[in-house]
Amino acid sequence: MMVSNNFTRFRKVLAIFMTLCMAAGCLAGCSGTSSPAPAVTGSSAAQPAAANDVQHYLETGEITDAAVSLRWLHRFPSEDEAAYFQSIADEYTRMHPNVTIKIDTAGDEAMKEKLRVMMGGGDVPDIYYSWSGEFAAKFVRAGAAVDLTPYQEADPEWKETISEVYWDNGAVSGADYGVPFRFTGGAVMYNTKLFEELELSVPKTWAELEAVSQKLLDAGYTPMLCGNAQPWISAWWFTALFEQMVPEDIRTQDYNAATGEWTDPGYAKALALMQGMYEKQYLNQNINSMTDDQATELFASGQGGMYYTGLYNFDPMSEKMGEENWDWFPFPAIDGAPGRANTVVGAADLFMVSNRSAHPEVAVDFLKFLTSKENQTRLPAETWLTPVVTGSSTGENTSKKEMSFIQYVSEESNGFSEYLDTATDARVCDKLLENFQLLYDGKAPEKIMEETQQIAADVRKEG
Repeated sequence: MMVSNNFTRFRKVLAIFMTLCMAAGCLAGCSGTSSPAPAVTGSSAAQPAAANDVQHYLETGEITDAAVSLRWLHRFPSEDEAAYFQSIADEYTRMHPNVTIKIDTAGDEAMKEKLRVMMGGGDVPDIYYSWSGEFAAKFVRAGAAVDLTPYQEADPEWKETISEVYWDNGAVSGADYGVPFRFTGGAVMYNTKLFEELELSVPKTWAELEAVSQKLLDAGYTPMLCGNAQPWISAWWFTALFEQMVPEDIRTQDYNAATGEWTDPGYAKALALMQGMYEKQYLNQNINSMTDDQATELFASGQGGMYYTGLYNFDPMSEKMGEENWDWFPFPAIDGAPGRANTVVGAADLFMVSNRSAHPEVAVDFLKFLTSKENQTRLPAETWLTPVVTGSSTGENTSKKEMSFIQYVSEESNGFSEYLDTATDARVCDKLLENFQLLYDGKAPEKIMEETQQIAADVRKEG
């Protein structure tokens, strides 16, 4: 798909984007109408760049010397992260005095609302954050993203510095639309002292996980900490479980809004596995009232044997409890399961370029600067974020545990399992997340899947 500058197509953003808006428990909360978008405002309102500006950049790698103003929306408002991204923008504008970059930022929930409002009103930043998978694909279908293919072809070295595993997170219909810049993935942390004390072996299978959990419970410890007050935590678990319990071709079909039926019995079996973990008290019993932050603190204080979390928690956990007091293992394999095992729940975060930007070539050039090896090497040293550029994680900027996980992902795993709540249609996601809490209150897995199947049927009819 080539870049589209057709404003009529772009005016369809609101109608299409309504399906992107998600309930508060999912990736976005959304309300509004499907009326056409008003005239675009701000820097995105400028007419698309003249073809010769883009062509000159593709041929020479040189940006225009005319005044350029870019707006950049990212999802990293913490002090360290915001300072890092601001420093990148400042350095780029020092190198290119004709360019100014205005940064806006927000955390997860606020970001979802910003994207809804901006897309709904047609006021799209030149560069904007997106989750991967279906979340990014809907921006593409709405005509709000630039196809990066010409830029990759003009500078293949840039494309090659980032693994295809990460580029795939922003790919739609065979073309890349999102520039990956950091990734995270899931792993099970375990308390090494407790494992040594109880002479426990690291579980490799689900049966072994339950056996270890029983021994921890018998010794008076909470086997597995899980805070499901925000049900996206369960989405991590069920991403991994659905990946294994459902054949890949069927799961791929179900995750597609146009074809999803969700009738495979593997889904209910996966739900039953987690419900069984709760009923056996292998999970903390206040699961739906505990936040992920609270679960993190309880594990750090030694009150739990295991904790399924993301790479983003590796360094913070070492600071909290000491690097020697914890370690990690991959999500266990389920014996006899028909799907894919040894995958990592996770993905790369993306930046996308608006196809209404007056200077998409400058926006892409800035993202190339952001993802240079030099700036990616700075990323883990100055933030908790993990870079995607090959060779940018080193023994100097990355802990041994992080390096072991990065190596596992690239050398031993079977790749990523896209987050369930970004890989599926928003309406299906809403129903699943709602039921991921009710599951622990005793709701039958089969009933949950019946409701999911009905929502999926409605989505297919609506198109």
